[in-house]
Amino acid sequence: MEIKLEQNSLPQDGQYVQFQIAIEEIRGKWRKGYYVADQEALYELDTKRVFDLWVDVVRWIHIDEKPLVNWRNLSQEELEKMDELREQYSKDKTN
Repeated sequence: MEIKLEQNSLPQDGQYVQFQIAIEEIRGKWRKGYYVADQEALYELDTKRVFDLWVDVVRWIHIDEKPLVNWRNLSQEELEKMDELREQYSKDKTN
């Protein structure tokens, strides 16, 4: 089953937003970029990296909104485990 959001719930074409990608969500990291509607992608401002709206991005907010705080306080051990998982994910993706 394919899930598609309604068009009115997406950013406007060219709109600047703050967004989180799945692998960094747990750390509460937000990126800044802009939305390209015909590609359904977000382009990061600093690096010009492209993030697929349906695969990579878990949430977005207007560029001027205050980002939400991290939903959970993680222990150092949990953060280290997340780093290990991220490294393994990166290795698996390149192989």
